[in-house]
Amino acid sequence: MENQNERLLQFRRRDIEQVMGALRAGNSCALIGVDGVGKSMLLKRFLTPTLREYYLPETYDHTFFFVLNSHELNNVSPLSYYRRMASLLKPLMHQYGLPITGENALLIADEDVASDVLFQRVEALIQCDERLLIAFFLDEFDIAYAKIEPQFMRVLKALRYRARGRVCYIIVSNNLPQLICEARTRKLAREAFEELFNRRVIGIKPLGQEDAFMLIDERLKGVALRGYAPSYTSLRRLLFEVTGGHHGLLKTALQALIDGEVQLQERETVASLSEKLLDDETIISKCEQLWNSLSESEQQCLKHLQRGLLSKMLISQQFTNRQMHEVLYSLQIKGLLLESSRSKMYRCFAPLFGSFVMQQISSVAPGIQLDFARQQIWVDGILLPGRLTPSQVKLLRFLVAHAGEICPRQDTTRAVYDEEYNADLDDARLDALVERTRKHIGDDSRAPRFLETVRGSGHRLNEYQGEHF
Repeated sequence: MENQNERLLQFRRRDIEQVMGALRAGNSCALIGVDGVGKSMLLKRFLTPTLREYYLPETYDHTFFFVLNSHELNNVSPLSYYRRMASLLKPLMHQYGLPITGENALLIADEDVASDVLFQRVEALIQCDERLLIAFFLDEFDIAYAKIEPQFMRVLKALRYRARGRVCYIIVSNNLPQLICEARTRKLAREAFEELFNRRVIGIKPLGQEDAFMLIDERLKGVALRGYAPSYTSLRRLLFEVTGGHHGLLKTALQALIDGEVQLQERETVASLSEKLLDDETIISKCEQLWNSLSESEQQCLKHLQRGLLSKMLISQQFTNRQMHEVLYSLQIKGLLLESSRSKMYRCFAPLFGSFVMQQISSVAPGIQLDFARQQIWVDGILLPGRLTPSQVKLLRFLVAHAGEICPRQDTTRAVYDEEYNADLDDARLDALVERTRKHIGDDSRAPRFLETVRGSGHRLNEYQGEHF
């Protein structure tokens, strides 16, 4: 039991100390990390009495943690959160001998009524115990960022204000809200997020070397690996370097070695082991899980990796300065990009994941893809910055319908401008529209790859790969 408690206190100690430090100060914080890095496991550890008693000895009897997983809600909405949060407080109300009036909180159908019930229960509790601290751990919160208006975060802030700072939130997600919200709510989401957390964002990164070695020791205890076995010290270093300490990748790689699915050879290198592991379906699945938890902007950024390195200058051509700053900040706080010793260069945290990303890029068929709903274009698997204008959408939608065919100017004019063709008027404006569209997709007007002008006939769209989903 003593060894278990020691591990509980030591494993991911830095992350635990940051969260507990915020709670001791009565502050909220946001935990950001990719899938498989161990966020939910870390969350469970905060609920253990050992951890709370160690870090909050003076307020242990007055501090209560409540966990709400967003995926467990039937319908993700402010109403569903208010109901569940009010319901979680019910046992605490009983513990303090407070009366519970009205209907079951989970059955409330009106959002304002549910919000009022939550506020009333919190107020009753803090009036009963002046040292009380209530911490709501809201897990899998990406779905709330994507589906709920940013005003919801302002209501959470109002509850905290009403409780005089004795209600805190630990929100756990894969992404920052501004990277996954719709464009119309992005600015509001960024502002509401900053108001609620005041820049207290904690990145749940892959394991450091000490924690990774602890995990390796636990998994390989008493296990004889098949194939060549290097020194144990070399093996630990090799596995840590290949996986970058990502909890899920490291555990899966260890299991592949234990099961004999992957066997080590003499003089195994980081590159050779990465290649072997990417032949294993479970490893690929873990890499896909990590990849799919990233925002679209982060994926597009990582697609510019070259031999595990990323140039800031290269991605600056794709993003605005603000977008580039937010994407790089997010990837760094998650521990996926590490600053290189070379100026304005970043290194992928794990050669294994870097190789997986390269496979993603090489598996994309060269050509152009369109998302008409979002007015966006992908060229060779890379999302281009900016959005198409309505006229460009009409032009490309028509050419897409006849991809690979020559479209006469007369037909294109009718499709784009809804007017009959007039050579004196339409040749110039259609040519100007085609040229602007070429510029948007990076096509060379002197030798266009995609949007071709066929002299005397019309225009043709080449290398169209279908709609992007």
